Amino acid sequence: MFQRAQSQRRDSFICIILLFYMIYSAAVGRTPFEIFFSLYVVGAFFLGLVTSPSTFHFFTTRLSILIWITAVIGVSINSVVEMPWAGTSFIVNDVVTVTSRVWEDFGVSRLAGFARSSDNAANQIAITAVALLCLTTSVISFAGVATISTYVIYLTTSKGPLLAFLICVVMAACYHWLRFAHKPRHFKLLTLVLGLTAIIIMILLPLFPATALNQLNSFLGGVGNTTNSFKVRLTEMWPNAFLLVELDQNPIEYIFGRGIGGIGAVQFVGRYLHPNSADNLFVFLYVSVGLFALPLLTMLLLSLARTQPQMPAISAAVALMLLYTLIACITNGGLETIVIAFVLGYGMSAQRN
Repeated sequence: MFQRAQSQRRDSFICIILLFYMIYSAAVGRTPFEIFFSLYVVGAFFLGLVTSPSTFHFFTTRLSILIWITAVIGVSINSVVEMPWAGTSFIVNDVVTVTSRVWEDFGVSRLAGFARSSDNAANQIAITAVALLCLTTSVISFAGVATISTYVIYLTTSKGPLLAFLICVVMAACYHWLRFAHKPRHFKLLTLVLGLTAIIIMILLPLFPATALNQLNSFLGGVGNTTNSFKVRLTEMWPNAFLLVELDQNPIEYIFGRGIGGIGAVQFVGRYLHPNSADNLFVFLYVSVGLFALPLLTMLLLSLARTQPQMPAISAAVALMLLYTLIACITNGGLETIVIAFVLGYGMSAQRN
């Protein structure tokens, strides 16, 4: 009864905050289209917030297998054959949507397979693989899922998801070893430390001074194409995202942000002067909701400590899936990526489980 009342209070608080930001967003100049389209794009996050433990149990134990197999096959085939639907687009209310994006990153082809983009495919494979790694009790199955997933994520050329996944593979191995050694608390401590580290890096990287960014850009210049997209984020995307707040010339936005629809996907469906995808969860949240981004990130971190050990394998899977999203979101907007947004939403509501 107490947990139900606590959950209802939390849900009421979220509804009040959402209503406030819808009103605030309209007050600072966001149009109804921007507000409602942005809420639609991040709908998976709200779905995660209201998902029941039994539903998430189904997603983690069964649906993850289907998603993982489909994404692995899709990207593998796409590495040698172009999908017949690649680049297909359709229009809904004057908004163009591409079903499987065809694009290159500094001359390197990005593979999507059955997903909308290469990043989406990589995240789907990584998140579902993390769950499978925690649930398997076979060394051969563990090694097989880890090896196949690493190679296929590599094929997508998505470097952030690959790094985040490799860290989670090590953590999954630690989970099994610590479980065997009867030291589950050590695993939770490790996830908290890594989660905190990811959030600190997520916040500090975009806040580097311009001189430091230029020096880092010069240093990375000789590394090759593998770091070009990261350099663009450091020197262009993230500074330009913060510049959106400055260009509005509204001091209150430094505290409360530009509001819902102030940054992200909505800027690419209209004729905006400064479109920005904000590929960093802190940047996306700060530009959208201002300083409220900090308690939101804190809630996500605390969710790692609230995963309960009644079902150890499921609990570890929830923790590592959430940890993966926090690491990946250093170079990913997060809330506008369906599977990441869903896990972030569920992770934030983990205290009720």
